[in-house]
Amino acid sequence: MDEMLGESDFSRRNWLRKSFLAVVRRPDLWLVSFVQVFSLIPANWWQKKPFLPVPDKHWIEFRMETAFGDPNNRPSPQDTISFLEWCKRG
Repeated sequence: MDEMLGESDFSRRNWLRKSFLAVVRRPDLWLVSFVQVFSLIPANWWQKKPFLPVPDKHWIEFRMETAFGDPNNRPSPQDTISFLEWCKRG
């Protein structure tokens, strides 16, 4: 997936690690984070290459551009927490 997003292995892992640790500290958001992660899995993912349950590169770029103004940007841990709190309220 690193190559799919055009990110280095280190930058992707660093972003995911920081967001993961922020969520781990918030047990009240565990369920909603689990639901959100699974909502990213494309339908019929097993029928399309690379045969992994990962979102499409172009979809991720679109979401990052609409949220942050840059398709290569990633949310901060606080952005992740704020999003999950918003989802939980909805």
